Amino acid sequence: MARMSGFASVLCLTLLAGCAREQGGGAMPGGGGSPRDVPIFIHLVETGGNCVVVAGKEPVRVHKRDKVVWEVLNDCTADRKVTFHKFKRNGNDDDPTDVNKKDVSPRSNGRDKLRVGIRNISASGVRKYKYNILLDSGFELDPELEVEY
Repeated sequence: MARMSGFASVLCLTLLAGCAREQGGGAMPGGGGSPRDVPIFIHLVETGGNCVVVAGKEPVRVHKRDKVVWEVLNDCTADRKVTFHKFKRNGNDDDPTDVNKKDVSPRSNGRDKLRVGIRNISASGVRKYKYNILLDSGFELDPELEVEY
């Protein structure tokens, strides 16, 4: 019985260590770690006959080698075009992504994804970027993206 208990303890510790390693992923400042996909969930919903964007209020943080993956769920009654644009840092135009045109067109009651990388620039620390999520109906939301270089 003592052997089984010891074996079970070792197995348990091994499994826990494996889980901890997987959770610690993500690119770290200075080039450590591996790049990861960082999802940002965007929900389109009908409110009072209008389609609006619902997204988290907290800034999303990525590292310089990560990919941002906007996941858009369209629960509105019509197909929509969603554009991610007007990136600003300290009030000035400054797009941290490596793609110029950023839009998706989820069908009604459908999903769509947009995956973009972060530009490789010579910087250090965390930079905060405001950007707009624009619906083809004219509705806009302005969340924040933090990039750790």
